[in-house]
Formats: sequence, structure tokens, C-alpha cells
Amino acid sequence: MSMKEPLHSKRMDTAAVTGKLPRCAWCALVWLLAIIVVLAQPLPGQADAGVSLPKVLHVAFSSGAFPEIDRCDARLAMELWARGLSRKVGIQKAKVTIFDKTEEIQDMIQQGEIHLVTMPALEYLKYRRGLKIVPAYIAANKKGREVEHLIVVRRDSGIRRFRDLRGKTLSTSTATKHDASLLWLNVLLMREGARKSTGYFRQQTESKKPSQAVMGVFFRKFDSALVSRGSFETCKILNPQLETQLIAIAESDSLAGSISCIPYNISERLKRTMDNTATSLDKTTVGKQMATLFQVGTIVPFNPSHLSGLEELLREQERLMVAQARKR
Repeated sequence: MSMKEPLHSKRMDTAAVTGKLPRCAWCALVWLLAIIVVLAQPLPGQADAGVSLPKVLHVAFSSGAFPEIDRCDARLAMELWARGLSRKVGIQKAKVTIFDKTEEIQDMIQQGEIHLVTMPALEYLKYRRGLKIVPAYIAANKKGREVEHLIVVRRDSGIRRFRDLRGKTLSTSTATKHDASLLWLNVLLMREGARKSTGYFRQQTESKKPSQAVMGVFFRKFDSALVSRGSFETCKILNPQLETQLIAIAESDSLAGSISCIPYNISERLKRTMDNTATSLDKTTVGKQMATLFQVGTIVPFNPSHLSGLEELLREQERLMVAQARKR
């Protein structure tokens, strides 16, 4: 079930976050809620002397990349949240802030009020200098080939290159509005001398799900679809005929999805506790349930190479923009 109204959450606490977030948001939210559940268990590092763990673990999430809303997911997330809070061991309390604009949480991060923040990789690249945060974790299925993007067409369409799509139709999914694939599409257009998709494609439409965009091409409703490789591979597993009927005419580098970051000034003890929790989450009952239910991959430590595809794409966009400006 979808909700029409936009998010207008400002420093939302646990009492306010009820049924207001989309599926992708709850995937990220439930993953971190699961971390909090595990944080509530005694860990070897919690016996250390010195700086104690905070009384409130404050995590924040960007709403910028969340395309769908599901009340059932929200309800389940709240149940898990309540279960984690009820243990009252280790970190006694948790708080969640959902933000629409990064500026809303900038002061809180700098003042040490937020301990973990999850945002799209593009958002991190834009604000990393001012926020003074360090990427810490990423889901294994939000990096590598899973998040390469493709332009898919029918094999018998006669379309072989991106430039052949001029005057054709293109479908994207709702999620595309919030991820790096539109940045890649913009670069593809700029390579062809176009400043925007309007006027290049005969029509650009939006499908609710990647599978709808892919099947729209299969049934000749659209000439092409912009989807992630992970989504396309899933569609082929469910519909084996797609393997022979559809081909990719353009492929991006890996464009990382959302990443979780920690502030520079976080205590070493809290960082170590979160590291132990995040990287072993898939070995816990809660972690396995979350991975299955929300299709969240194993959580792995962040590596700078995860952002190399996005960084190069941004550099190319800048070069093309300069070149276009010189021609005016």
C-alpha cells in the first residue's frame, strides 16, 4: 500500500517513525535496528574500561533514495525495534532521525549527537567534507556488479548503441529517480551532445518496479529500459526467455548504493562495538531473518574502491559540462 503524501520528518524520534517510510528505507532501517538488537547483547568489547557506551544510540537515515512505502514492513520494523529496546542491556535506548536534507543533521553530527548515518553514496560524496564522517559499512549487494546499470533492449529491435535510441522510448523504475543511474544516463546523453533527455527520447516513462520496465521491453511496450544488473539478472531467473530475447547495449561501472558512515569524533569503544556487530550480523538469528525478509546482503567493511565508479562518473560529467559550455 502506498502513501501519497511526501515525507516531512524533522528529527523524528522512535514514536514518530510509524508507517511513514518506503520499502528501501525499511530495508536500511531494519538492518540498523537489527544491529541495535545485537548491540543490546553483551559483547567482549563492552567490558573495557574508559569511555562508556552512550546511553542513547542515535542513528540517522536519508529519505532521498526511498521509492516505496509499505505499512507491513513499517509494522514489522517497529516490532523489532521494541524487541531491541526491551532488552535494556548494553545501550539502554535508541533514537532514529529521518532527514530529507543533509543540512538538517549537520550540526548534530558535528556535535557528536549522531553515531551512525546512512545515506546514498552520491549524497555522501556531496557532503563528506562538511560533515566530517567516514564511510564504515556497505551491504554486499549494494556494490560490485549488482549495482552496475544497463540499458536493455530487445535483441531483434535493431538497436545496437545508445545513439540508436534517439527518438525511441525509455522506461526507468521509480527507484531510478533516487540513485546514481540517472547521473549515468545524463552522461550518456551528454556524450551524444544532448543536454537533457527531453527531446532526445520520444518518450521517457516511469515504471513502479524494475521488473515492469524490463517486461515492458520484452512485450514491446518500451524500446528500452534502464535497470540495475542485479534487477535484470533477477528478472532473467524468473523469466528464462529474457536471456535470449533481451540484450544490454550500454553498461555502467559499479555505482554504489547507500553507505553507512560514522563521525570522525566517535569514541573508539563505540566504533569497535559497532564494527563487531555489523560485520557479524549475518551470523545472528536476527541478521539472517532480516537478510531473507528484506533481501539485504551481508554487511561488509567499506573500501574506497566502492566509490571509484561514482567518482569517475562525476569527473566525466564535469568534463562534459565544461566542453558543452565552451561550445555555446
